[in-house]
Amino acid sequence: MDLLHEKNALYEWEAELQKEIYQWFKDNLKVPKVQSSESGKLAKVRAISWFKSTAIEHIDRMRQYGQILEAHDFKILQLITERPGKVLYEDDHQIAAIPFGDTFA
Repeated sequence: MDLLHEKNALYEWEAELQKEIYQWFKDNLKVPKVQSSESGKLAKVRAISWFKSTAIEHIDRMRQYGQILEAHDFKILQLITERPGKVLYEDDHQIAAIPFGDTFA
């Protein structure tokens, strides 16, 4: 989204909506501080954050954010899995996990 801001490519209403969504996430979603306690290969792999299926409002707002990006020719994919990997962090809305070798993420 920063690239779109730098190029002044967003309509005013899109920029306002983006700011509202960003602020909502700042107010309603923790930023997990995760580090691998593993050594070797896993220590270099970063965790991926996933919304839980019960985080309906979080997912809806992320979709709104994605719609702004899609309107400017960015490709958005939603990945769903029941095997996110080795969970390093979890709260009511999300998990952060190091993907298993056979996880598609």
